[in-house]
Amino acid sequence: MTSAHVRQLPLGLYRITWKASHGGGQSLGVVGMRKNGQRWLACSNWVMAPLVEKDGTVWESVRNVKLVASNVSMLNRVLAGASKY
Repeated sequence: MTSAHVRQLPLGLYRITWKASHGGGQSLGVVGMRKNGQRWLACSNWVMAPLVEKDGTVWESVRNVKLVASNVSMLNRVLAGASKY
């Protein structure tokens, strides 16, 4: 994925598809954002995530991503559930 595409990703939970040249397969991962706007990726099947990541290092291995749930949709569900109490 290009840095320009990564910067456009909404924060949330994604299904990550890895390039075949980097092992292939899929993962579930969360895309977050640092104070400077840089996106980070933490996959649920990683034992340890890098503390510092430059644009392009992990993202170069990603073929595509599909949004499963955005932070906005998750927050709306939490708030809807809280209003029941």
